[in-house]
Amino acid sequence: MDRDESVDWGTADSTAPAFHGYARQTSTVDAKFHPPLTVAISRETGSRGKPIARRTAELLGWQFLDQETLQYVAHNPGFAAGVKQPLEPRAEEWVEARYRALQTEAPSGANPNLWPLVRMILELGAQGETVVLGRGAGYILPSEARLN
Repeated sequence: MDRDESVDWGTADSTAPAFHGYARQTSTVDAKFHPPLTVAISRETGSRGKPIARRTAELLGWQFLDQETLQYVAHNPGFAAGVKQPLEPRAEEWVEARYRALQTEAPSGANPNLWPLVRMILELGAQGETVVLGRGAGYILPSEARLN
């Protein structure tokens, strides 16, 4: 079948959303921050989460962070530069707003040692293109920022 040139087959317009629903925001007109996609994979016992998460990151060409790496980097900020990139101001505002909302929703007896980890996961979510294994990333990141 010949391709009908009168039919609009679509173009690689960077401002149009991709067919699969994931496209990095490139327009500076919209002042609201739209977080890029992060994949959150549970490490439920027997789920084979780690090999699946590692392979997913490999296929996507994204970074992979398991629960031990997340925990270490969150509590040792000197190592964070190798894991996360500096965020633009709108992304930082998004992280801060989500972080405050989670603190407000948290029970009064929540472990204060978890908050650096929560912030790290939010910062990775604002950065995007990361596969996160465990540590509640599927709960911490809002639905518009993650696939789990």
